[in-house]
Amino acid sequence: MRRAIFTCAVWLMVIGAVRANPIDELDFDVMAGHLAVLQEAVTRSPETLRLQGEFAAMRHWTLLQRACWYGQYEIARYLLDQGADVNQRTPMGTALHVAASQGHTRLVRLLLERGADFTLLGNGGATVLQAPTARGHLETVECLLEAGFPVDQPDSRGVTALDVAKGVENSEMIELLLRYGAR
Repeated sequence: MRRAIFTCAVWLMVIGAVRANPIDELDFDVMAGHLAVLQEAVTRSPETLRLQGEFAAMRHWTLLQRACWYGQYEIARYLLDQGADVNQRTPMGTALHVAASQGHTRLVRLLLERGADFTLLGNGGATVLQAPTARGHLETVECLLEAGFPVDQPDSRGVTALDVAKGVENSEMIELLLRYGAR
């Protein structure tokens, strides 16, 4: 049923019966790394930096979060240079949560350099360390720990990154977290 609704919505947009949010229209350009198209859109309408999408799986996501999801470093850097809020929260969390969850360490470093607050909780009260831990992104987890993220910081339910690593039985991740003082 969901797929049918999604397909119908896409076709309505294709034939022009429904107009998507500007963010949703730019999603492909962000994914494909079309920086020039994005620059034109932001120049024409600077409020685009603050808008959140309304369509499908990335509902409420900002352009910066989408760039972080797709691993588009240059686009993320451009958006930040234009004033995108590095700590803008959506139901998913912040751009840092998105980049970390996908294991995009270079983007994580960029966001941290630009003032990303790694203490903000994400979707469901998760810490920024939990998703990369669950997905086995060792380099990203180490980057966050080197930046000062407290290794034993629990989420809103009291679960730590070490609990997550044990839950997915990732011995390399457990070893890394223990090396940084996890208890």
